Amino acid sequence: MNRKHTVLLFMSLVLAFTLFITGSTPTQAAATDLLITGVVDGPLTGGIPKAVEFYVVNNIADLSIYGFGSANNGGGTDGEEFTFPADAATAGDFIYVATEAVAFNDFFGFAPTYTDGTAPNINGDDAIELFENGVVIDVFGDINVDGTGQPWDYLDGWVYRVSGTEADGSVFNLTNWTYSGINALDGETTNATAAIPFPIGTYTPPAAGDTTPPLISSFTPADDSVDVAVNSNLVIGFNEDVQFGSGNITLHLSSDDSVVEAFDVATSGQVSVSGSTVTIDPTSDLSNSTGYYVTIDNGAVEDLAGNPYQGFSGTGVWNFT
Repeated sequence: MNRKHTVLLFMSLVLAFTLFITGSTPTQAAATDLLITGVVDGPLTGGIPKAVEFYVVNNIADLSIYGFGSANNGGGTDGEEFTFPADAATAGDFIYVATEAVAFNDFFGFAPTYTDGTAPNINGDDAIELFENGVVIDVFGDINVDGTGQPWDYLDGWVYRVSGTEADGSVFNLTNWTYSGINALDGETTNATAAIPFPIGTYTPPAAGDTTPPLISSFTPADDSVDVAVNSNLVIGFNEDVQFGSGNITLHLSSDDSVVEAFDVATSGQVSVSGSTVTIDPTSDLSNSTGYYVTIDNGAVEDLAGNPYQGFSGTGVWNFT
């Protein structure tokens, strides 16, 4: 078994033993408003710039509930060494905390957001913990293992979060990150000219789930149509692809509101859906010079994400003669 696999197996066994002894489960990856997206151990004199990049997932009114610390040389947590100031942050912002500003600006071409001499003072073998109200919500690296020679070693290089992944919680996930390899930045003077540049500001969060319900874009025959052919199908166009949910689409007589035919979308063979189009084929032809209207139950039609069309009732939405 190679060294990498041996290390990963050992880490898994340690975690399993910890769970057995404590009976508790560590915090796992979860959606948070702030997360670690990158760590860089720079090549300039003194091993600078040293910095940590964070990404703001959702608007944050007060950053001071967050802080971070570096766990050096596998010595376990050092706790929260830097607390963010009570600033607001906007979703989509990147925040940079560096040990100093001059070399950071020389290497990256802009100033860091904040500076601190302790928390981001890393050497490529150190882990980073992000805290919210004193609780670890994200981590890079194993705080109890010196990173030298580990798969996550970033000496004179960098690590960067894979786009679409969320905070690691308190348990480091090796596969959530990309790695420059050690010494990748050796001899470089700026990130822009580096052969393997730190992918600064490139993280993108998971795509937001679709929560918007479908809307009707057309009726055939059109609302208030007259002289509709008696053998016409009734066709509803939506603004996105749809599927059947549960409930009825119902054809009524306008004269007395009686039900001509109720089509259970789950069982009726007289209704079908193709892409964004729902087609209703009444069992019997319509009658000449007779007024009709259609109603749709809430949830009878939904988009492919499961968002229900709200439906409609009454005579005024879709009627024809």
